[in-house]
Amino acid sequence: MYIVMVAPECAPVAKVGGLGDVVYGLSRELELRGHAVEIVLPRYDCMRTEHVWGLQVTYQDLWVPWGGGAIRCTVWFGFVHGRKCFFIEPHSPQAFFGRGTYYGFWDDPERFAFFSKAALEFLLRTGKRPDVIHTHDWHTGLVPVLLYELYAGAGLGNQRVCHTIHNFRHQGVTGPHILAATGLGRPEYFGAPDRMATTSTITPSTSCGVPSSTPTSSPPSRRTTPGRSATPTWAMASARRSTATRPSSAAS
Repeated sequence: MYIVMVAPECAPVAKVGGLGDVVYGLSRELELRGHAVEIVLPRYDCMRTEHVWGLQVTYQDLWVPWGGGAIRCTVWFGFVHGRKCFFIEPHSPQAFFGRGTYYGFWDDPERFAFFSKAALEFLLRTGKRPDVIHTHDWHTGLVPVLLYELYAGAGLGNQRVCHTIHNFRHQGVTGPHILAATGLGRPEYFGAPDRMATTSTITPSTSCGVPSSTPTSSPPSRRTTPGRSATPTWAMASARRSTATRPSSAAS
């Protein structure tokens, strides 16, 4: 199989915790078993480039539709201890990945929503058609939604998605403005409990409805702290029906 990992980390070039180790180790093991694996990552300005061999620009002008306009990206390629890695560098006014560290910013949901869309735009524009797109943690939870809702009809209709949640403690909740920025829109549609909405009694900056992204047809979990009213929040996560099966346009 041809597998593309879309992840926020990969050891040792961009590693904060165990997620980076898993992405690297799983990719290596899959390759040893005969599969073709590529990894798509953000190009952080703080990543450890000494672990990348042959780092070079592979796609100069990747224009990613965003917020009614478009943001130009440069895509780099290099080998990380034998793994084929692509690094997406957005030239955005917000300097999404040029902040000296990986996480911990108020706009993390926007940063990684953009990365999720940029990764799919890169696959589409370069003619890459993996059998499986493997996404990791909340940071790439929008990839299955974007794939199903926007990109299946544009040429990525036969790709399947595997979404792995490595740590429920790290979550990302945002507002419906992200839907507008990504081009998904329709907050009343995606805000349904069986799609992307969740409930939380914790502030959006520290909680997330990642359970809504689990690729299953079971009802969404609704979590409420006794004695406190639950307020609706928006999960940076995939609509569960988007990942359960191959997109309906796959047969075309």
